[in-house]
Amino acid sequence: MSGSLLILGLFGSACTPDAPQTSPTPTRAAVAHLAAGRPQQAAAAFERGCGDADLAACDALGKLLSEGRGVEADPGRAEILHRRACDGGLAAGCANLGALVAGRGDPAGAADLFRRACVAGEVAGCSNLAVMYTLGRGVARDPDRAAFLTRWACEGGDSTACGRLPK
Repeated sequence: MSGSLLILGLFGSACTPDAPQTSPTPTRAAVAHLAAGRPQQAAAAFERGCGDADLAACDALGKLLSEGRGVEADPGRAEILHRRACDGGLAAGCANLGALVAGRGDPAGAADLFRRACVAGEVAGCSNLAVMYTLGRGVARDPDRAAFLTRWACEGGDSTACGRLPK
C-alpha cells in the first residue's frame, strides 16, 4: 500500500459520508490535504493532531518525515513519532518504526517491532516479519513460519505479501 493510501486507510472512517459533519479535526484536515496533493499542509495538520495526542496523526507525520514528503526529511524525529505511536498501542506505529530500525541496520530490533505489530493485528508487520524469517535477518531462518505469516498477511489484504505467495 502506498504511503498516501496507508495514511488515508488509517483515517478513512472519519471521512465517510455518514460521519457527523462537525468542524474538521486536524487529522481530517490532514487527510483532505493529502488527498488534494498538499503534503505541506497535511504535515502541519498532522503536527497539530499529534500535539493533541492523536497517535495516528503522530504516526502519519512520522511517515511524512521519514519520506521527506511535504517536510524536510528527519529520520530521527520520525523515529520518535513512530515510537510514541507504537508505545501508545498503535500497531501501525510499531510496523513503521520497525522499517526505520531495519533501515538503520538493526534487524533484531526490527523483527521485535514487526512481531509486536503483527501480534496486534497489523498485516504490514506480519508481512515484514515474514520477510525477516525468510532471510534469517534478526530471527532464525524459518521458511514454514515465513510462509504462514505471508499467507496470513495476504489474507488480511497486504498485496505485497500476496505477491510473495507461490504461484
